[in-house]
Amino acid sequence: MRALMKYDAGPGNIDLRDVDIPHIEDHEVLIKIHAAGFCGSDMEIY
Repeated sequence: MRALMKYDAGPGNIDLRDVDIPHIEDHEVLIKIHAAGFCGSDMEIY
C-alpha cells in the first residue's frame, strides 16, 4: 500500500512510500481510506 511517511525529525522529511499492509490483532480494525485532506497549516509545517 502507499503511505505518506515522516521519516526523520525536522521540517520536510516526508515521502510517499510503498509499505506492507499492517498485520492487525483480533481486537483491531484495518480501515481503507478512499480520500484524505490536509489543513493549509500542514504545508507550512512541511
